[in-house]
Amino acid sequence: MKKYTFALLWFTAASAVGAQDPGKPLFEDRAWLCVGTGYVALMPIGFSQSLTVIRVGATGIETPEAVSIPAREVHGLQCMGSHIELLVEDGDHFSVLPFNVQQGGIRQEQREDLDWSLSREPAMPSAIERRTEAFHGIGVEAGAGMRGDWYVQVYGIYSPGHLYEVHYVQRGVNPADIKLEVTLLEETLSRKVVGSLPLIKLDRFIGGQ
Repeated sequence: MKKYTFALLWFTAASAVGAQDPGKPLFEDRAWLCVGTGYVALMPIGFSQSLTVIRVGATGIETPEAVSIPAREVHGLQCMGSHIELLVEDGDHFSVLPFNVQQGGIRQEQREDLDWSLSREPAMPSAIERRTEAFHGIGVEAGAGMRGDWYVQVYGIYSPGHLYEVHYVQRGVNPADIKLEVTLLEETLSRKVVGSLPLIKLDRFIGGQ
């Protein structure tokens, strides 16, 4: 990990992402993605001050919301039930930034200090290393090493007879020619698609960050 000049952007209330073109994906580059209870969360890898959250409820797929991130760099994303956690870095200091996602809104919770920095201890303590590795096991870097087509169901309280799933479709084998599409689908129990939101589309992916 590199050392960076300290920068801080204060958290602001979640706001709706600009009007979404039905055929245009939210991201056309590699991104972190995870699925929680009643929502999907995405954000660009690396230097980013914005988290995108798409909630799913009784009215179906809601308008994507952008949440400002008060940190210099994000190193990982994970969804656990109604909570989103980000592994963030400010300068050489690391912490976990949690958010609570409910149908009424998205709320930032108390930051968890990891009590470790590069300047004081160049080698990461094992206790911190184990904690940070969890982010890379639950969050998915969409486009990195994915093979085949599969889906992840979004659980929650929805209209009777409806299902919500994040579908991954990959074409190609050579890493330089892989095409990947990730879409949030609303389906009936008979698997008829009645709504969709394109999340990620990669027309060309070369592995490695």
